[in-house]
Amino acid sequence: MRIPAVAIAAAFSGGILLGRGLHLTRSVLETSFPGIFFLLTAALLLAWPEKLWPAAFFSLLGWVCLGALGMVMTSRPLRWYGHLRSEPARLPWGIGLGIELSGVETAAGMMPITGGLRMGFTPKEGAEPLWASAS
Repeated sequence: MRIPAVAIAAAFSGGILLGRGLHLTRSVLETSFPGIFFLLTAALLLAWPEKLWPAAFFSLLGWVCLGALGMVMTSRPLRWYGHLRSEPARLPWGIGLGIELSGVETAAGMMPITGGLRMGFTPKEGAEPLWASAS
């Protein structure tokens, strides 16, 4: 029962790798959702009368497309704005930070938000400490 899950994960990962090099417009992204829905629905309908090889092909192609689409849609990094809630905490694996968020910058512009973010920082060997009093 694990082999289908491994195949789906491999197809999705392959789609992510494929999506790293794609530069698609918004109209292509909007039209790809119905195509992916068609592929996965066709795979489901073909599996019903036990036509497993075509169903497997459509399913894996759909998962590759989902991975590529996910990578293309998240290709722009977000920039979070906030301030520390409290002093950084020493943890066994590094340093823990609690941040009070005030906004996030996306491709559409700055959006004000409220909430918090927990972040962990693990320094590398020989690297400078996160703050001066850490040494």
